[in-house]
Amino acid sequence: MIDRAARDQAAAVIADYLALKIHPRDLEKAYPPKSEDPALRAIGSCLWFHYDDVGPRQAAEVAAIARVGA
Repeated sequence: MIDRAARDQAAAVIADYLALKIHPRDLEKAYPPKSEDPALRAIGSCLWFHYDDVGPRQAAEVAAIARVGA
């Protein structure tokens, strides 16, 4: 079953996470829990491979260091 509201919620929270606006813990809390939508379950499973305990500020600093060192 497609859950449009949950998909919209997931898209917004993933966009914020990728833009370094939220901490990974916020991503975990805000991602739609246990949806019956198979796409959300699949995306959620794959998303956790990108999860880490580094906050947005630290992630931005690490990315800047990597760019300078490249």
